Amino acid sequence: MLFDRDVIIEEIFELNSKKADAFSLFVGDLVLYLTMKNIFYTFVIFASLTHSSIKAQQAYLTGIIKNEITQQPIEQSSLKISDKQIGTVSNADGKFMLLYAGIQETDSLKISCMGYQTKVFSIANLQSNPNQAIYLKPVSFNLTEVAIHSLSIPEILKKAIDFTDSLIPVEDNLGAYYKEFAYLDEKLYKYADAAVQYKIDHKDRKTKLRMNIVESRIKKDSVTEENKWKSEVETLISPDQALKDYYSLQYLNKLVQPKQLHKYTYTIQSYGDLSKITVNPKTEVHQYLPNAVVYINTLTNRVMQVEYGYLTHLKYMPKVNLIFIAYSCEKNSMLGIYSDGDIPLLRYCRVKQDIRFKLGKKQGLLGSVAEVLIHNNNVPEQTEKGGDSYKKSTLFRNGNRFSDDFWYKYNTILPTGKELKILSL
Repeated sequence: MLFDRDVIIEEIFELNSKKADAFSLFVGDLVLYLTMKNIFYTFVIFASLTHSSIKAQQAYLTGIIKNEITQQPIEQSSLKISDKQIGTVSNADGKFMLLYAGIQETDSLKISCMGYQTKVFSIANLQSNPNQAIYLKPVSFNLTEVAIHSLSIPEILKKAIDFTDSLIPVEDNLGAYYKEFAYLDEKLYKYADAAVQYKIDHKDRKTKLRMNIVESRIKKDSVTEENKWKSEVETLISPDQALKDYYSLQYLNKLVQPKQLHKYTYTIQSYGDLSKITVNPKTEVHQYLPNAVVYINTLTNRVMQVEYGYLTHLKYMPKVNLIFIAYSCEKNSMLGIYSDGDIPLLRYCRVKQDIRFKLGKKQGLLGSVAEVLIHNNNVPEQTEKGGDSYKKSTLFRNGNRFSDDFWYKYNTILPTGKELKILSL
């Protein structure tokens, strides 16, 4: 299992001894709940702590991913069931939880992370030792001379972008978990997460989507009349941005357009069948241009992971002045992990943004960290009661509409110890 049961209870009581007004420990599947004071919000700390068979009581496969050399946890490791699109990622503490639904004892679990050797485990072996830490061995990328390639670095990158993009379905129903922390002047004022479905339409090479909220949970302090203005600031955060912007690889094409090549520097490093291409705007080019690190499997010619954002040249981004609000971006970065299965599914996406805003007499820095985990594709379409299709802003107005067994039904990203402390305020 992921945690020792006594350690969980001890840590939670120590963490919330002054703030929590209720704990519930239900014997059966031993589900532990923490009810947070004054906010009508129940956060599921952990589920399914018992040892049992896959076919019966045990709901999740759990574990922790660590660096074999340093013993430190590895975040954003990709975990995928071979020959299926079922998967998850590890959190910043290296911990993960994967629902057993759709998984057989004969299946295998592939664990990969850029910069580490990939490992494959049989589900039967993991089940027999569910409390183990899984260690990945780090690897070193070496600079590769462009002369050994028949193509230039931009040509290598474009070829992988085009091929990977050609495999992405033009229509799909994605089962997903969405999580977001929002800060005002570095102080948390909102947390939200939800089980959602994204109905994707990419037929015209421009991603359109409809987001259906299946269940949602929210904690925020912008409920009083005095803080009501914060709800207006929330409109700067879009829960569908990750999928709209990064579902396909069209956003990378600006890095390989012939008329733009002179504005960037390109380097390539390799380890075995994996190539790492780094693209940076030239310092003498004073334009709003992105930076990127793209990992490519040279055997399959597939894009595996992208680190993308505006780092060195963000200062050239134009400021936006609207009638009711003015803002400028001070941080904008994305991490995207793509599945290596038959379909290059965007398994995980994390978007970080800092936005300096002015709203009437109010001004400040809005920071957000949004994560999307696509745990399966081609899932049966679901909608909220009444069949309503929700607009993007409704997630934050939808409030707490979730069942007590939320974590039994969906693959999610586990909260870290730091996040649990933040949520206790």
